[in-house]
Amino acid sequence: MTREELDLAEKHQLDQSGISQDLQGAILRATRVPKLGVPELDGVTVAEAVRRTGGAIMFRKYGRTNKIRRSVRNEVEILRDLNHPNIVACFAGPKQDDPDPDTKGPVLEIECLNGVSLERLSEGSISIMPAKLVLILLRSISSVLVYLVEQEVEHNDIRIENIVVSPSGIKLIDFGTATKADARKVWRDGTSRYIALEVQDSREDVVYGARDVMAFGVVLFWAIRWIFAPTGDSFKVKKAIDPGKHRERMKKWCRKLERRSASLPSMLGELVRVYEEYPERRMLPHELGIAAAAVDELSIEWAFEAAPLVRACDESSEEEEISVSPSESDDSEDDDDDDDDDKGQEEVKMEVDEAEEREAKAGDGDS
Repeated sequence: MTREELDLAEKHQLDQSGISQDLQGAILRATRVPKLGVPELDGVTVAEAVRRTGGAIMFRKYGRTNKIRRSVRNEVEILRDLNHPNIVACFAGPKQDDPDPDTKGPVLEIECLNGVSLERLSEGSISIMPAKLVLILLRSISSVLVYLVEQEVEHNDIRIENIVVSPSGIKLIDFGTATKADARKVWRDGTSRYIALEVQDSREDVVYGARDVMAFGVVLFWAIRWIFAPTGDSFKVKKAIDPGKHRERMKKWCRKLERRSASLPSMLGELVRVYEEYPERRMLPHELGIAAAAVDELSIEWAFEAAPLVRACDESSEEEEISVSPSESDDSEDDDDDDDDDKGQEEVKMEVDEAEEREAKAGDGDS
């Protein structure tokens, strides 16, 4: 990380000192690591920062259920073959003989970043990242996407929670749902507000990098303050595959992004293609990298100035969204050994929009 980037990190109160000396001999455990919008992961992903021999601090991640163990194993298998300065580094792979019952199964050991995820760099769900840091973000993750395509890997879960600003640079983390070339098909799941429309199609071919490019486009729109932090679910991805409200809500969200992209300032104009509906026409990672190199801080500052008006105009014309409980899921395709993962799930709760409520009340009055 350059001196300039370190100054930016310090400005935003990122801890540069590492884990304090009095804690370096201890294991720092977080037995509950909630995953927003994915309740089956809440409380069952285990993470800890530890001090290894020689003083190196690493981050260990493992699971208590079969579903999470498979996710950790997948992350190990993919991360150990990747080497990029903006991807979290993997130190070790599965350890099947660990005597600790919590770590029975694969254990992922990665660098301890000692930074903050992008979601922390916000106030009132609006990004507070300075233009320089947004520019670093744009160029860093563009470089990652080019590299992942070269390795025939798709991340499948790029979002503000999975991008970390640290003293060693901006890093992409959490490859638990990533796919490799030998699984060349559309992965029909993910975090709803970062999803690409092609998951609704029945075809199985993949345009490598297209899905990740669109997801990063959502991150970028948040970073330039044109949308609020894209958290929560207005639709469920698995249910958006079939006709119905979830599918319509997904289309509405994607149309919203397309409207925003049409208003990008001239120096950001090339980025409009990150929201192209058809993956064959969407900007490829290497094209994104070229466009990112042409962007300057002045263009990002202009986007900041226009952001309040852009958000206000969109909010005034946008219909109220249906809110779907994060606990809603379709686990019919899960293996039998996942049954213990899904017990106690809450029933699906969907709010009905105001128009339907008015119709229901009118019907009661007529009766």
